[in-house]
Amino acid sequence: AILGPGRRVIADGAAALARGAPNMNSLVALGSTASFAAGALGPLLAPGLGFDPSFMEEPVMLLAFVLLGRTLEARARLKAGADLRALARLVPDAARLVVGDLEAGQAPPDDAATELVPTSRLAVGDLVRVLPGERAPVDGVVVAGRASVDEAPLTGESALVPKSVDATISAGCVVYGAPLTLRASATGAASSLARVAALVA
Repeated sequence: AILGPGRRVIADGAAALARGAPNMNSLVALGSTASFAAGALGPLLAPGLGFDPSFMEEPVMLLAFVLLGRTLEARARLKAGADLRALARLVPDAARLVVGDLEAGQAPPDDAATELVPTSRLAVGDLVRVLPGERAPVDGVVVAGRASVDEAPLTGESALVPKSVDATISAGCVVYGAPLTLRASATGAASSLARVAALVA
């Protein structure tokens, strides 16, 4: 166990201890080597102290638990990474930006022209059209339209939520039933979905 699976742990712990900056591996290395030495040399050097070869079993158990814990931690990190990538895929790469001359605060007409642009180009205050079946590319406030929205990616709630003018929608949510026009309130790393991803990370 010491020379095989636990060799890297003990080597790293010994190196950290030699640098004067011990870490968790240093504790494992000290415990394992001390127990192994007590079991291997104790009966020869100090037979009256009660050391026996059973002490040599302790490094095996200690290293087994340490390595098992690190394996489970690595699996958890892989799963968290997969979850982060899944969250990132919820935001569409492109968005329908409403174009045209509109006065401040004016809701665009239903037939307002739109331009397909990369989501990364959107800024706070932009008007975005989201068609049925599409995901909202940004956090925003509804300025036109009435539809049902699937907020399960953020809330876990499977029931559709009705949205109309002045309601808020988060990036990644799916619109159903009718198109909605949003005024972007948060984009990119400032969106609710990005903040959730940051917490997971």
